[in-house]
Amino acid sequence: MDGKIKHVHGGCTGPRMQTTRILGSLLGFDVIENHVEINKKIVPVITDKIVATNINTKTEHSFTSDKSDISSINDNLHTHEDFKDLFFEIEKTLGIFFGKLKHRDTDYFITKSWATYTEKNKYIATHEHVASQFSFVYYVQINEEHSPLTFYEQKQRFYMPDSSEWNDDNFKSMSYGCTPGLLIVFPSHVYHGTEKVNMTDVPRISISGDIVITAQPGVVTESLMPHPSTWRSI
Repeated sequence: MDGKIKHVHGGCTGPRMQTTRILGSLLGFDVIENHVEINKKIVPVITDKIVATNINTKTEHSFTSDKSDISSINDNLHTHEDFKDLFFEIEKTLGIFFGKLKHRDTDYFITKSWATYTEKNKYIATHEHVASQFSFVYYVQINEEHSPLTFYEQKQRFYMPDSSEWNDDNFKSMSYGCTPGLLIVFPSHVYHGTEKVNMTDVPRISISGDIVITAQPGVVTESLMPHPSTWRSI
């Protein structure tokens, strides 16, 4: 075991987002207000409109609607009426997270969002998000028997030897036990996944999204992506 496990429960209740740094990266945690009522509404939508026509995939990995969804809802949950209440709350807590960073002359955009549905005997492979600066995950249905979310140390250029025992100075991964309603925000380049297979009959359901940071309209800079209002399709 090269990592640590933390359990994030009701100690962070919106709009008081908590932030912490692990493995050199900033993470944010909040529990979405009204998540019980919101989750009751969206679980049937995910099950009936998203999963029902897609779940016959034969892979060992979780189903994610941004990769294999053939329904009208795939990677744009943030624009869909059925998820309006959820994303209203998500936007509030994301505003707190980015407000703490005090970025100058910036705008923030959710560019895509999708559902992840982990059936029995499946898991979420370790991965990163390459088309955004920040990402988030919101937990719709999860229990203590499901795998926590694990973040991994970035690969080093040179080989780093293993340690004889793990402590606060040398751990290489951090796992967070999750509860329904929890929102986690993290840099998109941080590798993450679930370390164990879902061994229960209850699907592990979450919603993820990617966030791109751009310059505000009229701001000229070489460092930030220009505001999309100035883009031209070719």
